[in-house]
Amino acid sequence: MRGLQFEPKGFLVRDPQRITSLIGIRGGGIISIASDFNEYIGSNKNRSWAVLALSVLADTCSVTLMKTAQAESSLKKLALSFLGFFISLGGFAVSLKSIDVSIAYAVWAAFGTAIISVAGVVFFGERLDATKIVCLFMIVLGVVGLEISDRHDVSAIV
Repeated sequence: MRGLQFEPKGFLVRDPQRITSLIGIRGGGIISIASDFNEYIGSNKNRSWAVLALSVLADTCSVTLMKTAQAESSLKKLALSFLGFFISLGGFAVSLKSIDVSIAYAVWAAFGTAIISVAGVVFFGERLDATKIVCLFMIVLGVVGLEISDRHDVSAIV
């Protein structure tokens, strides 16, 4: 049985070169997949916006899960929240391929803050008063203004 290698699909093969290419040591692997994914998302601005929106959702779910983990002293929920943060940051990084960093970060932070504020009220009984609502609205309005200014030449108006 010398020289036989186990292939991930369950077949025995005699060629170690084939095995290394199957597991990604040679021929790309996870790095190649990530690079291809980045190119695919970054080639279309709408895809980048969709990934950014999913990143915001992953971030807000992670923050909510972290709050629950702290209340319940749950290490499993805490670990899941860190995984969500990793996914969120990865998506954020991919979205930067075709969205300016100043716009992407403002959207990510502002909408994340707004969603977390609503989640705090709904899930944790936090207080939401008129001042908080107005301030959240101003944050979101500021982000919309940044996006509009990015699409149009504001210097022509001023």
